[in-house]
Amino acid sequence: MFRQFFADVALYDLPLIAMAIFGAIFLTVLVRVCQRSRASEYDRMASLPLDHDRPSQSE
Repeated sequence: MFRQFFADVALYDLPLIAMAIFGAIFLTVLVRVCQRSRASEYDRMASLPLDHDRPSQSE
């Protein structure tokens, strides 16, 4: 049943390619974020002040 359905679908490969590209990018970002060698960089960024902490120029 599924074989007959997928035999008639012309663009079956495009969703698989898109999912593979998405998965590769997702895993790349996940590995980059979870690297322990970047912990000092993330600690430095975590201590940066937020924009709403400083007074606005209109005050």
